[in-house]
Amino acid sequence: MDSSKIIETELNWENLPVIAKRALQIVSTDQGFVTYHIDIESGSKLGDGYMSIIIRATINGTKGTPEGVEIKDVIHSFTVLCKMQVESKARREFTNSTSAFKREILLYTEYLPALEKLQLAYGINGDEGFYNYPKCFYAEFDEETEDAILVMSDLRDEGYKLANKYKPLDLDVIEIVLKGLGRLHALSFALQIKRPDIFKKFEALDDIMSKIMVQPQSKQMWDSVFPAAINSLQGKYPNIVSKLEFLRDNIENEFMYLVDRKNSGQYSVVGHGDSWTNNFLFKFNSQQKPLDIAFIDWQISRYASPVLDLVYFLFTATDKETREVAYENLLHIYHKSFSAILKRFGEDPDKVFSFDVLKRELKKFGRFGLLMSICLLSFVTIEPDDLPDLNEAMEDMMKETPENGTQNAMMKAAEANSKRMEPRIRDIVLDFERLGT
Repeated sequence: MDSSKIIETELNWENLPVIAKRALQIVSTDQGFVTYHIDIESGSKLGDGYMSIIIRATINGTKGTPEGVEIKDVIHSFTVLCKMQVESKARREFTNSTSAFKREILLYTEYLPALEKLQLAYGINGDEGFYNYPKCFYAEFDEETEDAILVMSDLRDEGYKLANKYKPLDLDVIEIVLKGLGRLHALSFALQIKRPDIFKKFEALDDIMSKIMVQPQSKQMWDSVFPAAINSLQGKYPNIVSKLEFLRDNIENEFMYLVDRKNSGQYSVVGHGDSWTNNFLFKFNSQQKPLDIAFIDWQISRYASPVLDLVYFLFTATDKETREVAYENLLHIYHKSFSAILKRFGEDPDKVFSFDVLKRELKKFGRFGLLMSICLLSFVTIEPDDLPDLNEAMEDMMKETPENGTQNAMMKAAEANSKRMEPRIRDIVLDFERLGT
């Protein structure tokens, strides 16, 4: 059964893939349930993900005493989110989702626990360290079927929620993300320095996104989204247009350079990899001011320049006004958070990754943010009503070649949406030029 159809059809236990049933049974036992039933419902909205499907599972039942005696008169409830790979082979192939799920499982089962252990060893608690991610109760990749699943805590039950992905973020929300990125990147350096034996394995985390962006079928994607950026500047900014046309015509070389850890050298970290608005959950107070943040979706985490996470977020999540008045200060907020963590390990931030080095690396790798902004704002902000059937669209895409002259439904939707986003994309391009990024 195509697991991507679970959200679109009746949601129940019988519809679940075998790997999901197995995972939920194991989690139920681990949580002490003796007799139980599991209710299934959708865990995400249409258009929230291209390579995965999320369901919400609530385990209701009885638990037992330490001696194994069932307590029948008390009913317990426990809710988790299950993140699974879609069944569609075309979607798996185009999004490289098999590699992405393997990557996320590695992050949740090995890398993030390594960071947690390191922080605890140095007395860094939850208030000042980086523990900003869901708890993972179970993760599995089936080598035979290539099915995958992660079972995680549903932070929405604790008051966390997504921001509006269609709008730029408020300044205080931007700041809490940058502080989190600073802590995450600092811990990567700390693990490299303090436990190089453990960290060495994670140096092999190559980039998954570039494999999507430079495959032959992606040429149509870039041909669909670049015109909005170019046309908005045509006539008035010929020099900028020439630079955009160069980027468009050299996408493969540009991407491979930007994500290659050899080019970032000693200034490489294990970053989040997909740091845009929809991959953060926020907890707000009654005045809608952010209290806390959780990083989700670690599927394309990579070992590369920390600048990639930074510019990806800064240029997709902000508007022109915010960048004009706060860009430099936002960089300082990021680096101050970064420095505070490194100092807890007895390290000098100015020797590890100084603010001057950050500014230099921004000029070297900053255009990654431009490429991702043009692509992301064209695709992920497509309104749900305008989305085509993703399975059909990607199956068509995998059959196409760059030379056949056709354009499938997904690319048509992205092209139309890029025109709607044209003013925002235009502002981003002009700011890249103004900031010299």
